[in-house]
Amino acid sequence: MLSNEARLGLSLWLIGLAVIDVRRRQLPHALTTVPLLGVGVLAILRTIGPIVGLALSDPGWDATALALAFAAVLLSDTSLAILPAFAALIVAFVLGTPPGQVAVIAWLFGLALATAGILGEGDAKVVMILLAVCPDARLGLTLLATCASVGLVLMVWQLRTATPLWLVALAQDALQLKFPARTGEVGRLNLPLMPVLTVGAAIYLWGII
Repeated sequence: MLSNEARLGLSLWLIGLAVIDVRRRQLPHALTTVPLLGVGVLAILRTIGPIVGLALSDPGWDATALALAFAAVLLSDTSLAILPAFAALIVAFVLGTPPGQVAVIAWLFGLALATAGILGEGDAKVVMILLAVCPDARLGLTLLATCASVGLVLMVWQLRTATPLWLVALAQDALQLKFPARTGEVGRLNLPLMPVLTVGAAIYLWGII
C-alpha cells in the first residue's frame, strides 16, 4: 500500500502532466519516457541482481515478467516485440503473482493501444508507470472506466453532427475485425487525455472507491 507521501507525489506528477497536456497537447519525455525507463531498468536489475551478486530485494518472477514487457516496449517498432511480450505473459501467469500479472497486462494492453493509434504514446507510458507502481486491477479498471465514459462524452461533443458518421466508421472497423481508423472523414480526434487519467487515478489513490 502506498504511503501518503507517495500518493501525493503521484498526484502532483499527474496534475502537472494534465496541465501540460491541455496547454501543449504533448507530454514531455522527461516526465513520461524517463520514469518509464527507470521502472524498466529497475525491473531488469532486480531480475539479474542475484546472478551478478547485487544486493537487491528478492525479485521474484514478477520483476522478470515486467522486464520482458519492458523489452517488448523497447522493440515495439519491430515485429520482434511479440517474442518478449509472449514470454512476459507466460512468466507472469505461470510463475508470477496477481500484482505482477496486472502490471504485465497493463503494459502490453497500453502498448497495443498506442501501436494501434487509439492511445497516445505519452498517455500509454503514464498508464504503464501507474500500474507498475500500483499493480492493482481496481486501478486499471478505474482508469479504463473513466476514460471510456468521459472520453466518449468529449468525443461526441467535439464531433457533434459528425457523431453518426464516426459511429458508422467504428462499426465498419469492428465488423472487419480491425482497430478503429486513426483517420477518416471525421478526422483524427485530438483530445487531451491526461486530465481524464488524472481524475481516474485520483479516484483510486485517495480511496474514493
